[in-house]
Amino acid sequence: CFAEESAGGTMIVVLCPAPKAEAEEFLRKSNVRVWMKNSTIVVRSGDSHKEDDLRKVAVQAARKVIVISKPGVSREEADVNTLTLLITLRSNGWPYNGTCVIQCQLVRNHALFSRIAKEGSNVLTSVDLVSELFVQCSQ
Repeated sequence: CFAEESAGGTMIVVLCPAPKAEAEEFLRKSNVRVWMKNSTIVVRSGDSHKEDDLRKVAVQAARKVIVISKPGVSREEADVNTLTLLITLRSNGWPYNGTCVIQCQLVRNHALFSRIAKEGSNVLTSVDLVSELFVQCSQ
């Protein structure tokens, strides 16, 4: 949002499995307005595995798609959910002129995610990276 402030802000669309009112209330309580910097957040309720719901948030026209792992499930299950979404995006060629930032839970899935994700996308695996750093520092 800071990078887009001088251009009048940007449109941020959130696809959330929770009801729209609940997600909007969460954002309001999180004081998100402080860092929005002239940007607009639009919340849509839906399932990221359904093409129709992805179309509701115009993922095909997005400049940047951020894929966050599903919380509250095992790391393996979170990666399965992310992989399903990546396959949907890839099979439709979405986003047409944008890239993705994808959270991967397990290092062993990083290469797979990178192969499936659109060229120019970034796959981030923070959990295992932090663990590896702790192990290296303790030796």
